[in-house]
Amino acid sequence: MKDRYCFCELKKAVGNNAGYMKQWSYLPEKYARVGKVVGLKNRETGEWDEDWEVAFAGPARSYESVHARANDWKNQRKVSDV
Repeated sequence: MKDRYCFCELKKAVGNNAGYMKQWSYLPEKYARVGKVVGLKNRETGEWDEDWEVAFAGPARSYESVHARANDWKNQRKVSDV
């Protein structure tokens, strides 16, 4: 059985804690803990972007379910982008 993933809201402090950047990402269940600090790997460059804090973690889903949703998004982009 493959790992399970959680859809998480991540935040990262910017400008001497003047504000936050936020983004959403699927994380392996073992890293999806509120308050945990994680790094994200850029798919295009291979570089790591550190110091993202998990602000919210949704319920765990199977790899197959997450992968199917990713394909839905890709297919929607293909037909809707101009």
